[in-house]
Amino acid sequence: MPEEIGIVPAIIIIALSGLLSFAIPYFLTSLLMSRDDKAWERRARRERREREIEATIDRKYRELQREVYSEIRNEIRSELRHELRYEIRSEFEKLERRLGGRIDAAGPALIGTAGAAPWETESGPRNSR
Repeated sequence: MPEEIGIVPAIIIIALSGLLSFAIPYFLTSLLMSRDDKAWERRARRERREREIEATIDRKYRELQREVYSEIRNEIRSELRHELRYEIRSEFEKLERRLGGRIDAAGPALIGTAGAAPWETESGPRNSR
């Protein structure tokens, strides 16, 4: 003979089975979603790290580029100064040959006035009194 189950235990069993029928799928879904969320977070961290690395590479590249441009500019300036000194010296030597001798006293003054403003030269307005 089957034993009769009371009404209260029957209601509890039905409620638990209904609860479990919703709870188990919800639990499994949340478990899978948390796994998916973790994968998403890992992917987001990886992408953020890649962007940081790219930004660092770009920044370092710009720094090196500025440094190289600066070195090239300085090298060009140095080369131009050297060429200008050579040109001034050769022009001075031509002038010496044309005048027939060395221009010892005026030499430094002539070389020093190349490109100078009128008031910086010996024949400028300041000394014309």
